[in-house]
Amino acid sequence: MSLWGTPLLRFAYGITQNQADAEDAVQETFLRLWQKHRRSSATQITRAYAYQTVLNVCRTQYRKNRRRHELSRQDIDGSPGLDIATKLDVYHAVMASSPVDREIILLHYFADLSIEETAQVLGIGIATAKTRLFRARQRLAHQLPNYEPATGGSQ
Repeated sequence: MSLWGTPLLRFAYGITQNQADAEDAVQETFLRLWQKHRRSSATQITRAYAYQTVLNVCRTQYRKNRRRHELSRQDIDGSPGLDIATKLDVYHAVMASSPVDREIILLHYFADLSIEETAQVLGIGIATAKTRLFRARQRLAHQLPNYEPATGGSQ
C-alpha cells in the first residue's frame, strides 16, 4: 500500500475527477488485491494488475455516479518545467478528452507505465496501445496551441 497508494490515487483522481471518489476507488482496489492475495498466497500482484483493478473500480463508480467535478489549482501535480497556467491547460485538455484517450494518457504519462504495461492494464495489444497513444497526442495538439506531440512511437 505504501508503494502504490499515491500513484494509484493520482491515477484514480484523473479518471474520476473527484478526490473522494478516487480515495474510495483506491480503498476498494486494495481490498480486492488483499482478498486475491489472501485466497492464493502464491499469487504475485504486479503493478499493472493494480492499475487494471483501480481502472475497473473507477469505471464501475462512473457508471453508478454519472457525475463530474471541477478541478482546483492544488490538484495539479507540481511537475518542474511548466508554469501553472500551462499545467492547467494540459490537465483540462486531458480531462476533456474522450475516456479512451484520457485512460491511455493517464496510464502512460501520469502513472508512468510502459507501453507494454499500459496495454496490459487496458487489455489491448501493444500495437493498439501505441496507436491510441499517438492519436490521443495528436488530438491534444489540436487543443493546445503550444503543445508539440512527439513523433514516432511511444516515449
